[in-house]
Amino acid sequence: MLSPSTTNIDRFRKPDEYRRHPSLAYIPLVETRFPSAVLYRREGDAWAEESFEGLDAVIALPAIGAQLALADIYENVSFEPGRPIPTR
Repeated sequence: MLSPSTTNIDRFRKPDEYRRHPSLAYIPLVETRFPSAVLYRREGDAWAEESFEGLDAVIALPAIGAQLALADIYENVSFEPGRPIPTR
């Protein structure tokens, strides 16, 4: 989860630290203010970045046989008033 007060650390410093762990296949970063996530996916020695927006988005995690629906992550969460919730 990205904290508004530590967003720069959460977005940049922490993923760099996590990438050093060879057993990690994914690094998800989940926004707290609106339904959005970024997934870093290991592809060999490199990392690919994929963005997801809206409550209908689903993050596929085939290396661990799972998927994450943003609707499930944000169940019972209230968002900032006045900000439109993206849909696909």
